[in-house]
Amino acid sequence: MKTLFKRIAWLMAAVILTQCAPIERDTETMESIFEMRKNLTQAESYYLGDVNDIGTDVYDLRIMTDGVGVNYKLSSDKITLNAYKGNGYVLYFELNTGEETDAFPVGEFTADQDESFDEGTFSNAYCVVLNSGAIAADAVKLKITGGKVNVSKSGNDYTVKMDVTTVEETKLDLSYSGKIEVGDPVYIREPFSGKNIELEVDDISFVSENFDLDGDRIKESSVGKLTLTGDDGIIVINDIFDEDMYPIGKEPARLAPGTYTLTEWTYEPFTFIPGEIYKEKVDGSYAWLSDESGIFTEIFYLVEATMVVKETGNEYSVSITATSANGSTITANYKN
Repeated sequence: MKTLFKRIAWLMAAVILTQCAPIERDTETMESIFEMRKNLTQAESYYLGDVNDIGTDVYDLRIMTDGVGVNYKLSSDKITLNAYKGNGYVLYFELNTGEETDAFPVGEFTADQDESFDEGTFSNAYCVVLNSGAIAADAVKLKITGGKVNVSKSGNDYTVKMDVTTVEETKLDLSYSGKIEVGDPVYIREPFSGKNIELEVDDISFVSENFDLDGDRIKESSVGKLTLTGDDGIIVINDIFDEDMYPIGKEPARLAPGTYTLTEWTYEPFTFIPGEIYKEKVDGSYAWLSDESGIFTEIFYLVEATMVVKETGNEYSVSITATSANGSTITANYKN
């Protein structure tokens, strides 16, 4: 699992840090930061594990103002941070801690001047400023190279005081107060709080391929993938196990009737697998929602689910009831 954390963490760091090139000191940019300094209202974190391979666990921290969002995209089963979007600014730090904790770590973190990634330091820090809905290269990026970040906690709320300087020696004195929830990088981009989702399905597709279950390089069974598509997003049910193998070109056109259950990779008949990030890609079964313009917004990794497929005469139906990793309940129904 730690290897998986490392792979995902390097992916997240790479896509984030290549979006915008640092610029020189800009008076208008700095003025906009201080005008919005009291408007830091959003915070999120991921536990990245020992991403630097030195025995120091790392938590990233992203703090944003109102009106700023993180624009992810799903392409070839890969989730990447496409860009920041909106108006405002983003502060990003990677906090080097002694070990994994049950909650977001507290304490004082000083700038890592020599990339030693020692405990009690922060690394790979920057501030991104967005104006007029700018994204990617239109944004202004200021690398943070000095100073301190102090994290304290009272009840369920955190206070993050940032007394830092940029590479141009511009001082930033900022503060955030509120909740900081730590996400699992195995479930990148799933919301921290649960929802109740009912997806109306307009279309379904099914593909099947022969499968080598025991690793002897002989394919003796098959697995299927069912995709249900609606106006509000898609649901993918993956690795639906079938004991039978089918000649190429004669695979089943649609999933056979029956009751299917999500299991932990048991590969038994009438089962399918849970969702997660595996080898930096979305794998298994998940729901991915989209907004009115068709842009994907939130993903939900299924960890418990039942799917009932019925065929009566000319009527074919699929019903799914599922729970995602964050506790969201998801239902979807299709009938031709």
